[in-house]
Amino acid sequence: MNALRTLLEDHDHIVQEISGQNDFGEDFYITFADDGHLTSDTIKVQGGSSWRRGNGYAEPVDQHGDTWADGNIPVYCVVYDPDTRQLHWANATQQLRRSGPLPPVSSASAPTLC
Repeated sequence: MNALRTLLEDHDHIVQEISGQNDFGEDFYITFADDGHLTSDTIKVQGGSSWRRGNGYAEPVDQHGDTWADGNIPVYCVVYDPDTRQLHWANATQQLRRSGPLPPVSSASAPTLC
């Protein structure tokens, strides 16, 4: 989470951490500032090489699929790989809307994004 926070704050964006007791799987509210124009998004962050897959990176959706797909503010998933020191992201809201409703699953076999 620190790598993402640092990157965003270094570019003058506003980062607000979301309390784990008041969230739907998100970690940050981000307000992007671009030449006086502001937009807001929410971010889910994971860290560690365990999120690496053969074709990229993965973020578990778990029970958050409906909330992330149908919310007013887009949710982006970000994975930080400490081995490469890179951030990898996906627009979770867009991917979930494109794929349609997710079937109920156990967390062990939950769909992933990123």
